[in-house]
Amino acid sequence: MSDFRTDGFLGDLSNWTEVYHRIFLPLLTTYSELNLFAQDVFFRCDFLSNDLRRLLAKTLFARILGNFQAAYLLAERGMETEMQILARSVCEATFALVAIDKHESFAQRYIQHSDAQSLQDIENLLKSDSKSIPANVRAELIKRRALFKTDKSLSRDSILKVWKIAKLAEMTDMYQSTYSLFSVQVHPSPRSLLGHFVKDRSGTITHIRFAPTHENSKLVLTQSMYLVTRCLDAVGNLFQLDISTRVEYFKDRLEHSLEG
Repeated sequence: MSDFRTDGFLGDLSNWTEVYHRIFLPLLTTYSELNLFAQDVFFRCDFLSNDLRRLLAKTLFARILGNFQAAYLLAERGMETEMQILARSVCEATFALVAIDKHESFAQRYIQHSDAQSLQDIENLLKSDSKSIPANVRAELIKRRALFKTDKSLSRDSILKVWKIAKLAEMTDMYQSTYSLFSVQVHPSPRSLLGHFVKDRSGTITHIRFAPTHENSKLVLTQSMYLVTRCLDAVGNLFQLDISTRVEYFKDRLEHSLEG
């Protein structure tokens, strides 16, 4: 039976993992240490069930750390586009988490945003006559739509664009740089595919290369680490944890990694 790990598009990446660990050893060491520290912080985040800000912040932090770990594993396996998708997700969740820390009212606003987006998606699904939606699923969607409609405050105006959340988090620079770059790279637009074309000296395309590059892998890893340190700043403040010295240590380590 054919094995995609040897016979598929990723079959020529057999040496990537070894090279990856050798080239990025200092960076990967810091990445792993930051991950362990962030996990320890996560389990120190206590909250009461009626504390919406802390409850939502810890939920977002869990999503961020899960994607942070998964991006490492995908980078290790040479899955460049896939790790960029996860890194973009880390960006979005970080914007929301930091905004929760900076604005007391944002947690409730973020819930309304999520509910309004869900309501809009459900209504779009129910408008379709798609036979791919089973009857039991359609019935459940109708129940959920009715539940959302009990909240009269929900409207299309409740839905927040990513740039708006980033602005509230005072992270517009990150939105305009890292988030925008990852968005361009992960969408299957013609321009995003140009990096796969290999040309000769005359400019003629000779073949298509799907292998990862060291430059892109390093970019995703370093930006993901930076985002996690921003999350830790917010989490430390929200949960009143004395972690600032340790977070600064990782920021310094990351700065040295970028210089190397």
